Amino acid sequence: MDDRAYKYFFISKNCDKLLNERQRAFLQMVANNKSCDAFTDKVKKLVENAKRNTQWRKQYMDWEREKTRSYNRGREEQVLEDAKNLLNMNLGTPEQIAQALNLPLDQVLQLQKKRKRPLPRNSPWTTAIFFLPQSR
Repeated sequence: MDDRAYKYFFISKNCDKLLNERQRAFLQMVANNKSCDAFTDKVKKLVENAKRNTQWRKQYMDWEREKTRSYNRGREEQVLEDAKNLLNMNLGTPEQIAQALNLPLDQVLQLQKKRKRPLPRNSPWTTAIFFLPQSR
C-alpha cells in the first residue's frame, strides 16, 4: 500500500500464558475492537479522538512528510559525498561510480570536473613555504 503505516501481527492463542491481564485486555481490544477494562476504554477513546482531530492529523502528516524529505535529502547528499570520495581516491571510472551509486553519469562527470580545478591563488596550500636546513 506504500502508506508508511506500521502493521503488527499478533498470535493470540498463547497470550493467556505470556501476558499479564492488562496486555491481554489490550490485545483483545485490538483483535475485537471491544474494550473490557478501564485501560482499554481509555485507549479506545484516545484513538477515536485522534481519528476525529483533523488538525492533529494534518500536523502529523506534515511532520511525516518533512521527515521523509529530510531523510531523502540526507541520502542524496551522502551519495554525492561518496561519489566525490571515490573520484578522489581514483577507485573506478566515472561510469563505474555512476552505476555503483545509481547516479546520472553527467552528475559524476561534473563532480570530476570540479575536483580537477586548480587551487585558488590565496589557498594556504599554494603559498606554503618550506624551510630546509642549510648544510655547512
